[in-house]
Amino acid sequence: MELLGLDGKALTTVVTGVETFGRTMEFAEAGDNVALLLRGVQRGQVRRGQVVVEPGSIAVHTRFTARVYLLGTAEGGRRTPITSGYRPPARSSTCGPTMSSAT
Repeated sequence: MELLGLDGKALTTVVTGVETFGRTMEFAEAGDNVALLLRGVQRGQVRRGQVVVEPGSIAVHTRFTARVYLLGTAEGGRRTPITSGYRPPARSSTCGPTMSSAT
């Protein structure tokens, strides 16, 4: 398995066990809350936002482009205009990207 991180480097490892709430499991499915026992990986090498995948199945992306709709005052949104270089924090459950406006 590969442990893909936020630094763009892949760490190859072997899953030696799967646990959930302290009980050993035979397998896990997508969406299960599990603890993976990874051979040769120290606790400090794993951070929130990393994923365990089949080697070569996905690539790490560090940049993306998105179109964002900002709510107007009448819709309960901002009262002040957005200027070039505005960098609001984005909301994500696995990472904390910083956005930058182009206009």
